[in-house]
Amino acid sequence: MKRQSVRVELFSLKKEEILVYLDDKGILINDYFKTYLAHPAYQEMQEVVEKQKCLVEIVSVAEMGFDREATAPQIEERAVEMGYQLPPAHMGVYLRLALLEQEVSQDTVLSQGKSPDGAICLLSPQLEEEFTFPRSVYLRKVDQDLWLRAAHFDDEYAFPLSTLFAFVTKNANEYNE
Repeated sequence: MKRQSVRVELFSLKKEEILVYLDDKGILINDYFKTYLAHPAYQEMQEVVEKQKCLVEIVSVAEMGFDREATAPQIEERAVEMGYQLPPAHMGVYLRLALLEQEVSQDTVLSQGKSPDGAICLLSPQLEEEFTFPRSVYLRKVDQDLWLRAAHFDDEYAFPLSTLFAFVTKNANEYNE
């Protein structure tokens, strides 16, 4: 997959509405995502979401200029240098809803302790300092099923060059159709 821009519309959804909305669209979630969604900081951020549009850029670690695997802190630093903003924790829900077409993963195993094939990852600010708590979400299509999954990893985990990340490029104040 080459660099891709996706227009994403944000609107207010409560936790219960998110789960129903995702279910209505046939989007599957994992237990880590339910834990992530239940975090008080996630709920506080979600409650202040106003209807707005933003532009999300999807780029690989290689397209960010790395020549070898990179850790989350390195990727976050490079993203800021490139003018990107880290997506807020709730962006994964809206990006998944906006991106219902996604390439099918070549690997059907959902959890292997490594960056999932074909996943689009969002490095949001950490909700907890503990690395055992879900740190980010990713979008994936396995067989014909669309997934929104949360994952945990530490600052030492190195993402392969092919790993895709989504970053916010423009917010509601800057982006109009």
